[in-house]
Amino acid sequence: MDKYASELHFLQNIANKSLMTSKHAACIIKSGKYINNGFNTICGNDSHHAECDAIRNYLRINNIWLSNKEIIFLEKQRCFL
Repeated sequence: MDKYASELHFLQNIANKSLMTSKHAACIIKSGKYINNGFNTICGNDSHHAECDAIRNYLRINNIWLSNKEIIFLEKQRCFL
């Protein structure tokens, strides 16, 4: 069995939460341990990638707050940190 088979199955269920036609999910794995997940969303006229949602969720849960300028940069860079 694949090392991350359970996470991949779980992500299929997470992706289905998306209201978008293309349902994508992403998870953060650190040192082989599952950390957090996210799915693509629509906010107003903008769409947000699943990767960005996962990172935002991780930062929020860990009380790491970004300024609006940093969030806009994160979105424009497509979440490459």
